[in-house]
Amino acid sequence: MVEIVTTRLGKMAIGVWHGQVCLCDWIESRRFPAHLAASRNAFLGIDVTNEADMELVSSVAGWIGRYLDGERERMPFDIAPVGTPFQKSVWDVIAGIPYGGTLSYSALASAIGRPDAVRAVASACASNPVSLLVPCHRVVGSDGTLTGYAGGVDAKASLLAMEGLPSD
Repeated sequence: MVEIVTTRLGKMAIGVWHGQVCLCDWIESRRFPAHLAASRNAFLGIDVTNEADMELVSSVAGWIGRYLDGERERMPFDIAPVGTPFQKSVWDVIAGIPYGGTLSYSALASAIGRPDAVRAVASACASNPVSLLVPCHRVVGSDGTLTGYAGGVDAKASLLAMEGLPSD
């Protein structure tokens, strides 16, 4: 099931399939159509609605609302983002960046054992279909500058400020 929800930072699509969240993406992102298509390809029948999926979408939307209100509740969902093994290795490291922390793209590349793959790491960040759940807004330039983000750089700055970090 895919549902559009409105947050205070913009609209997001939440996609769930058999108890897992496979999509949590800003609909204004230029990559959203590709993320939606990949989820529909990988999870045939994702557009079918059932009660369990409706409850999970509601639960994810509630968690996002509380997160955006500054609550530090641990994410209680299983996620199943569609991506390559390389992308998933990047997303695994991003998922470990703590609330209120950041990591540079170059440090992220080193963390996956590919220090020369900074551009590929940046591309994997941009390809993250479960934004907020895998908090790629916590990945910044090596000098701490805010670079691209699916929800927009303003949303990235707002998220980092909400987590107590300077936004510039």
